[in-house]
Amino acid sequence: MKEVDFMLGGMISKIRKDKNITKVELSKRTKINMGHITHIEKGERNPSHKTLKSICKALDVPYQNLM
Repeated sequence: MKEVDFMLGGMISKIRKDKNITKVELSKRTKINMGHITHIEKGERNPSHKTLKSICKALDVPYQNLM
């Protein structure tokens, strides 16, 4: 696991929690499996650009902010 991967996942997790959105809700909004979201937030998996864009849209944050 690269430090950058964990940082991205950590930022996604923080934004999600700051907006009071559960993983279940994020999963519903993005149609991404909740387990996959968990792995992304822990830095265990890298999201594809399509997945990251979907997460950004669901969290209402600009895609560029997480790149």
